[in-house]
Amino acid sequence: MISKKKILSCQNNAKKKRLTTLEKVEIALKALSPLKIPLTVAKLATVSGVSKAWFYNDKEIKELFIGRLTPEGANQLLYLIEVKRNIVKSNF
Repeated sequence: MISKKKILSCQNNAKKKRLTTLEKVEIALKALSPLKIPLTVAKLATVSGVSKAWFYNDKEIKELFIGRLTPEGANQLLYLIEVKRNIVKSNF
């Protein structure tokens, strides 16, 4: 049987990984936004080092990427990342 200590350790590691992923996407988005190039999942995934599947598995983020990400959508994504980060941090 798995101990509670191991379960908590796995949960904490998952939260840390989620925070790291959100940070990588935020950095990539901030780097690409001023370049005035069309932002796509593929570009953000390549620059951030996060898989394309990660973007498509999150329903809220996926909805922002219908076609290409607009400047307004980029701001919404930054806001969404901040909200998700705060949720993960509050659960630590």
